[in-house]
Amino acid sequence: VKLTTEQQKQIEKLEQQILSKRKEVIEKYVQYGVLTKEQGTHITKRMDEHYNHLKNNGFVPLLKKPQHHRP
Repeated sequence: VKLTTEQQKQIEKLEQQILSKRKEVIEKYVQYGVLTKEQGTHITKRMDEHYNHLKNNGFVPLLKKPQHHRP
């Protein structure tokens, strides 16, 4: 599946908003002492990597093929 440029722009805008809000939540966890500053930094770094991966793939998530369980 390939998205049009307009579709990619719309998804990018939404993904940026989601990323920003998720980072706000992580910052609050750090502020409240639930996470250390290092943990918060690590998590937000991984979030940025995930966003960049999505962007590089045209905002089409890579869906894993279903795994068949053998009896």
